[in-house]
Amino acid sequence: MLDKLQSGKKAPPDDPLNLERSYGKFMRRAEVARELKFTSPAALRMARQRGALKLQAIKVPGRREHLYLTNEVAAILIEWMSHASEEMPM
Repeated sequence: MLDKLQSGKKAPPDDPLNLERSYGKFMRRAEVARELKFTSPAALRMARQRGALKLQAIKVPGRREHLYLTNEVAAILIEWMSHASEEMPM
């Protein structure tokens, strides 16, 4: 995803990582786990249960699986990237 930021292609201001273009407004747990680099959807669920990941699940009537707002996932990725760049030695 970082490549998309550095590639010169401009994403809409509300979707800097182009996640919404790829997934739409909502993402499934497996998609979120993939983008956040968790080993599995179960690992994502455990991180949420421990409070290590501030990501709100949305229960949609008529669907068994919870969904997640794509812009919240993008915000987490951007936050992680900013922390990683602060920690990198020059």
